[in-house]
Amino acid sequence: MTRQYSIRRRIYKTAAEIIVGGVLLLAALLAISAFLTLSGQLTQPKSIHFSLGASTGKSTIVKALDASPYDYAVFERSSGKRVAGRAAAADFPRFEATFLASKDKEAGTVHYKFLGNHQLAVVLRYNDIPEFTSHALRQIPYNNFSFVFLILGLLLIIVYAVAKLGHELSQNFRAVQEISQQMGERTENEARRSSKITEFEDILSHLYQKSEELAALIEAEQKEKQDLSFQVAALSHDVKTPLTVLKGNIELLEMTELSSQQLSFLQSMNNSLAVFEQYFAEMINYTRLLSADDKSQEEFKLTEFLDRLSNKAEALAEAKQTQFQFHWQISCRQKEIQGNALDLERALMNLLENACNYAEFVLLTVKEDKSQLHFEVWNNGPVYSDSALENAHKLFYSEGFGRGNQHHGIGLAFAHAVASKMGGQLLLENPTAGGALAVLTIRK
Repeated sequence: MTRQYSIRRRIYKTAAEIIVGGVLLLAALLAISAFLTLSGQLTQPKSIHFSLGASTGKSTIVKALDASPYDYAVFERSSGKRVAGRAAAADFPRFEATFLASKDKEAGTVHYKFLGNHQLAVVLRYNDIPEFTSHALRQIPYNNFSFVFLILGLLLIIVYAVAKLGHELSQNFRAVQEISQQMGERTENEARRSSKITEFEDILSHLYQKSEELAALIEAEQKEKQDLSFQVAALSHDVKTPLTVLKGNIELLEMTELSSQQLSFLQSMNNSLAVFEQYFAEMINYTRLLSADDKSQEEFKLTEFLDRLSNKAEALAEAKQTQFQFHWQISCRQKEIQGNALDLERALMNLLENACNYAEFVLLTVKEDKSQLHFEVWNNGPVYSDSALENAHKLFYSEGFGRGNQHHGIGLAFAHAVASKMGGQLLLENPTAGGALAVLTIRK
């Protein structure tokens, strides 16, 4: 089983990694310094112990000083001429000044020590801080090199430790994001993500549990919708036969000699049959929409859809003896929309028919924003009641929305379901300017 730890402990681990890395970095610097010193590439700050005897000759002095890591210069006392030495060209004037003064001199942390006998004088150079023996590398102060080495190394250690922590947290957040995006989908146990961090593991376990519960609820809801669709289809089939018989008998009666009162009764029966058939047609369309698979939606061209909708709306308004206008304020007419064009058309026609039933003037306006299309159906009829504004999207709500009692309570519920399936919503409003407004919004 993978060992788990809390977020706090993981942060402590990151801090420990930085501290341990810093200690190892310091140890590495000390090891490098020791290696450079032992190999003669680096001088350490220390006093020079070198003596010059009364009869010590030039060759002896040069041999001894060449074996040391220090710069030097040898002068003849009688002529003042430099006869041997090892130093950077820029340092020789200081050697000569020390020789002429016949005493030790200092230049910052650098010391020039004077030694001499009757024939020769020796000036030795040493530094209070470590420095490279190479004259070319001596331009880089070793202390500065050490500080830069420590700072850059520590920064790299911090970046590595924090990046490692960030990567682990990112993986855990990505796992949470993935399961959140797949909520309600069935997942196999082998495909489940896990985390070494206790808090994330608890969140993932909870999300997987809720996902399974949501998937079960979705499956149950889909089953209920399928059962409803099946029951409505079965009921429609069962009712179709007696309706056909009834319509046939009415037609036979119409072929006989009937009184005006009997003809009125037959007309009433025909009207009732038409309402009954329309009611079942709406129910079948609604249940079919509920059970339809969202993945079965197709793309359709908006310009063709708007032209077809405009023609049908004009025909409806003419039949209802209602004035109708259609405006669009969009720039994407040539684009394609993802969804079901037939369902969207039927939903908008339901809104238009409802408006035409209770108004003398109906205006259909199509607008757009960054991500959505808005179909606004306004009419100059009575406003919606408070009950309608709250419950109009519910199936079988048939108050008439404050404007009548001939509704089946299906049309607006169907429009609401279509809008939801296409990534939008249906809103009913009472504009301050008067009239009633229904806005069906879909995703572009």
